[in-house]
This record gives sequence, structure tokens and C-alpha cells, in this order.
Amino acid sequence: MSQSNRRREKYCADKLFQFLTEAGITCEYSRGPDPPDFIFNVDSDRWAVEHTRLEERVQGAKRAISREHCTQADFQVVERLRERLGDNVNGEWYLKIQGPLQKKDRYFIEAAAYKAISEANEDLFRDILIQSSPGLIDQLYNDDLVTLDRTAKTGSFICCGSGLAFGSKIPDSNKSVSDILAVNTDSVNSMIQRKKPKLLKMQDQYDLIVLLLESHLTFGDHRRIHEIMKQKEDDLKWVDKVYLVYEGNIAQVL
Repeated sequence: MSQSNRRREKYCADKLFQFLTEAGITCEYSRGPDPPDFIFNVDSDRWAVEHTRLEERVQGAKRAISREHCTQADFQVVERLRERLGDNVNGEWYLKIQGPLQKKDRYFIEAAAYKAISEANEDLFRDILIQSSPGLIDQLYNDDLVTLDRTAKTGSFICCGSGLAFGSKIPDSNKSVSDILAVNTDSVNSMIQRKKPKLLKMQDQYDLIVLLLESHLTFGDHRRIHEIMKQKEDDLKWVDKVYLVYEGNIAQVL
């Protein structure tokens, strides 16, 4: 596990510790044997606390992928362009990418953007894309999903606008990613499927099994998550409590 992930886990565990102590509950916690991620000693009980992320998913070309992964991959294109071009940016540029895209498509986009920016000719972008992948890239460009604009002739800056294309679907569904309730429900369902086998192994070893969720949802109101969790109680019979960490706050959602 990366140090960044361990820091995120500890941040969420600290939030739970603060939440409990502010409620007048005596507790302490330490790292667990994985599973669970943490062991909380709460009064006379031992809690198995398992941390996980609540993520939005979108249907990719071949499989479900996280929306956050799409955004990170798009911004990495621009980071690599900045590094490769150095001082040869020739103005200010705006690269728009609306996916989800496949890895090879980003490779074509990066190569075309590099050539266009280095030669200060935004028209080259479309021409190179079409030569690289005539069918798919031409469609993306004509649908205004992938564009490169030179917004100023002076300066030295590249920025990225990343998002999901209109009509992007939730995995295994015909529902759009614009349906917030459906997106949040899919996030909860995928989390349950992912964590259930691991947490079932801890049954009868601890007094309580606790899920500590970290929200990575664009629109993940804790009250909506609470309502979804209530509807999923039969699928969560093996969990005693669920807490959600969101926007610097924490709430019990089951």
C-alpha cells in the first residue's frame, strides 16, 4: 500500500476517533492486522474497522472504471505535455477531454497536442488525430469531445478540462451518469461486493464490524448515502455500523 493511501486511512480513522470522543465515548485505536485496517477499543468492546473508498464508476470500452481514474489520466496527459515541452509552449492552450477514453486514445491525443503546441498551430491537432485513428478520434473531435484551443499567443501555459461525455453510462445499466441517485447507488453496490468477502472472514472475532467509508463522490450528500444504506440493510447484515467521511466531516450512515 502506498504512503498516500495509508495517510488517507489514518485521516479517516482520526475522524472516527474524534467523532466518538466528542460524543463522550472512551476509545483508543491502533493499526489492525488487515483485515481489519484498524482495531478500536470502545469502552469494553473491540471494533474491527475496515476503511474503503466510495467511488463513482462509469462504463468504459471494456470494463467499469472509476470516474476519478478518468480525471487523473486526463490531467496526466497535460502534466506530461508540460514536462516535454518545457519553455516551448508558445502561448496559452486549453485541452478538453470528455471520456471515458481508452489508454491508446490518450496516447494519440497527447502526441497530436505535442505537435500542435510545439509548432504553435492548433489546426494540426485535428489533422494528426485523424491520421492516427481515423474512425474513433474523428468522431470524438466532431462531437466536440476532444479539442485543443490556443487561447492566447503570449504566455506559456497548458490547462485541461476533463469530464464525462453526455450519454456516458453507469456500469451494467442503461442509466446515465447524470442520474445522481443511480450513481451513488452503484457506488454503494460495488463497495458491498468488493468488501463483503473480506469482512465476512472477521465474523465472531470482534464485538462489532464497522465500515469506515471515504467519499470520493462528486455529489455524495451523506443524507442520500444514509437512505441508500437503509435500503441495503439486508446486504449489510454482517456490518454493525457504517460511518462516512466526506468534505472534512463524518456522519454515521447506518
